[in-house]
Amino acid sequence: MLCDICEAIPFGNLPSEEQNALPHQPSLDALEASKESCSICSLIWWAAGCSLVNVGGMVAFRSGVEYPSGRKIMTQETESNYNPIGLLRAMENGAVFLDTPSPKPDLREPVFMDPRSCFPATEEISGKIRPWIFGSWYKSPFKDIPLQLIGLGVRLGTGPSAEAAEGNTDEEVRLRGTFLRVRTDDGIMLLLSNGQYYANLLSEILAWQKWFRAAFAQTIKALP
Repeated sequence: MLCDICEAIPFGNLPSEEQNALPHQPSLDALEASKESCSICSLIWWAAGCSLVNVGGMVAFRSGVEYPSGRKIMTQETESNYNPIGLLRAMENGAVFLDTPSPKPDLREPVFMDPRSCFPATEEISGKIRPWIFGSWYKSPFKDIPLQLIGLGVRLGTGPSAEAAEGNTDEEVRLRGTFLRVRTDDGIMLLLSNGQYYANLLSEILAWQKWFRAAFAQTIKALP
């Protein structure tokens, strides 16, 4: 089951993370209440909690990044646990060491922080903070290939800009990426940059949720 807000998410026209994000639920309180009945709100709550965690990794600082407002600010971007040539490995605590064996994927689940640990329901800020959503778009190196949506991102903040997100300032912005991946069958492009095939994408998401729940239930039954 989806709420009216999630059914209206324009997957084909989501802004990128550095752009002004789109409003989702009107407050953190509303998102917490809706996640009990809406499947996507539940995922967004989880992704919002993951966005509050500093997971470490290779960090790149870029100065003079121009934002839609026209201002240029410093950005901090978390890239991966390995540098591009796979020799240096970063840990969660910020330490970096030489790792000569072949790079190994980090298959651990993202670390989740309950948003209530940052924004208790008893504090006034809880009613002012709200989720803002954006997309992660893949740009093909080949010509005439439209952008493809590969992730749905969320940040908690008081306004649509990246500067207004929790943990960011007007002078320094951290780009966290997306924790929710959008995947489709091989060879089938269900989403184009102009918003076509949105209905097909939504049906794919609902079908995936149904499959996941069934697989999870079978796993629980199989446990001793």
